[in-house]
Amino acid sequence: MKRRLIQAIGFAALAGLSTASAAQSNAPGGPIARMLLNLDVNGDGTITREEASAGIAQRFAKMDANGDGTVTGEERRGSRRADRFRSMDLNGDGAVTLQEMEAAFQQRARNRFAHLDADGNGTLTLEEVQARRPRNRGPMTLQDLDGRVMRMFQRVDQNGDGVITPDEAKAMRRHGRRN
Repeated sequence: MKRRLIQAIGFAALAGLSTASAAQSNAPGGPIARMLLNLDVNGDGTITREEASAGIAQRFAKMDANGDGTVTGEERRGSRRADRFRSMDLNGDGAVTLQEMEAAFQQRARNRFAHLDADGNGTLTLEEVQARRPRNRGPMTLQDLDGRVMRMFQRVDQNGDGVITPDEAKAMRRHGRRN
């Protein structure tokens, strides 16, 4: 369970690295494909360890509002709120309409349901919901986040070549868990 939470944190951090355009936020392939679009700095369709580390550092700096090298729970919540707002603003006009908000909530509900439905049978049990309950974490440093994400990167990089290809990303499901 702890590993899944770390993977979810890593993917959440990675997914929020850049403000995606409306086309990217609706890209086929789900959240992993969108993550690739956000981290693929040179546009070659793959993510290297260097691109992932640079993206993590950029994201961490953005979350570390006071620049002290540690992201507190309050800073993390503020960053998530800003990311959530940007993700709902599908047309990028700086405002969210009711339709944009409803679409975002529906997608979030579908993603959350899929994450909780451990056995993939289309229904949730109380045990599945309780097993996936997130835990509160203390402050986080860039080294903490980078270490967590690099461990996730190694799991996604199935052939160990230091590059995540679209095929490797597609092989992952629900926040980085292997099929």
